Amino acid sequence: MPLLSEAQHITVAPSSVGMKRCTDLGKVIAYDVNGVSQSYQSHQHLYQDQLNTLKNHTAQLEGNTLVITKDEASFTGNPKTHLVDKHTLEGKAYRCK
Repeated sequence: MPLLSEAQHITVAPSSVGMKRCTDLGKVIAYDVNGVSQSYQSHQHLYQDQLNTLKNHTAQLEGNTLVITKDEASFTGNPKTHLVDKHTLEGKAYRCK
């Protein structure tokens, strides 16, 4: 997923601690089944693709900060091959001052 120009300024924060001056805009989700929605890719590629999706959703909500709340992957066979079957990335979008 390409990163939209308006999403390039989105900050990924390590946690929601210290978000007192931020407005919670809601949950954002990216989900992928490897080999179905795209060709087989490494876990890093899927993560970056889904991170771009979350940043794009945050920008569409007029947010400027994203906190990742869930990063879940399932593997078939040996996880050392770095091929993931299913991958979910979830976060919270915020507008911070």
